[in-house]
Amino acid sequence: MFEGPEHQLLWRGLGTRPVKPSAPTSHGPPWDSPALFIAKTPLIGLVDYVNTYVIKADDEDVVIDAGPDLFLSIMALRKNMKRLNVRLNRSLFIVTHAHRDHVGATRRLAATSKVYIGHNELRMLTSSEDRAREVLAFAVENGFPECLAKSVVRLTLATRFKDAPELVPLRDGEVLELGHYKLKCVETPGHTQGHICLYDQDRGILFSGDHVLRDITPNISSWSYEEDALSAYLISLKRLCELDLAIVLPGHGRPLKGLKRRVRELVNHHEERLLQIIKILKAQSGDAYWISSKVRWKTRHPSWWRTSIFYRWLAFGEALAHLNFLVKLGLVDRKLVRGKAIYQVVSDNAVEVVKKVIASFFFATL
Repeated sequence: MFEGPEHQLLWRGLGTRPVKPSAPTSHGPPWDSPALFIAKTPLIGLVDYVNTYVIKADDEDVVIDAGPDLFLSIMALRKNMKRLNVRLNRSLFIVTHAHRDHVGATRRLAATSKVYIGHNELRMLTSSEDRAREVLAFAVENGFPECLAKSVVRLTLATRFKDAPELVPLRDGEVLELGHYKLKCVETPGHTQGHICLYDQDRGILFSGDHVLRDITPNISSWSYEEDALSAYLISLKRLCELDLAIVLPGHGRPLKGLKRRVRELVNHHEERLLQIIKILKAQSGDAYWISSKVRWKTRHPSWWRTSIFYRWLAFGEALAHLNFLVKLGLVDRKLVRGKAIYQVVSDNAVEVVKKVIASFFFATL
């Protein structure tokens, strides 16, 4: 990851490539951090790879977010682990959250190892049939076609760990001392309910998982009426701004500096999305699936109806997170009409309220 006499960056398993030094901070230069590496594990999907971080310690190696359980991904990861002389049978695994692209390979590689995960995320590794039925009913009630929703729910909520290794829950504030690093667990719900980041205060390094990404905006979805994922996400972002950071190491894409600047961009993105949904509903009320089709998403496809079902599912979930936020503020009303949840704007000054809430409550100090 970082330039130095004993360090190398694994760039898709090919050669070395150092990260440029960051701007001066109160910490020592992060590129001098000992025994920290990155392996870019390839993916098939919306992003090209997941960043798997490796810490070389004296007694055991540490693997953060091993990646998906896909044949090509596992092969590439094993090659990179061999190159770094990582002893998988003596490694400790940490996962920032339970999405398949981060946790899938852990089940195969960590058969005899400890796996650390946020305590609120544990249930995601053993999702029950009841949970799948609840999400399916919620999606259909909000307009997602049932025949399509069944296949997506089956894929996204399938049991991850039937033969689980030793799962160790991490709680907010707990510290893992691993070689040269002291990684503090920082609970950051939003992308998932139990997402965590790992913070090394001495070096100002944050392993941010999918909570903060440099190149794309993390997906924020809600899968029940009670879940206010957007509020949780914004509050978690504000909390990270209180940390003294030299560099952020995300789950996808490039490392980033200037966390507060990126947080402003992410907050502005969600404010714009809220205002766009209000504009859509002022023209016509409708269900969440229809609203999703009217939102301006950044996609390579020419139209909503030609995007993949999985992409539509993510967009649908994100629209629901924003709708739940607006309902909670009392700006949008939700009524059940012939078995479908229909949303409509009920406040004439909804736009002004959203701007005021975002500016004054969440980020007045940024």
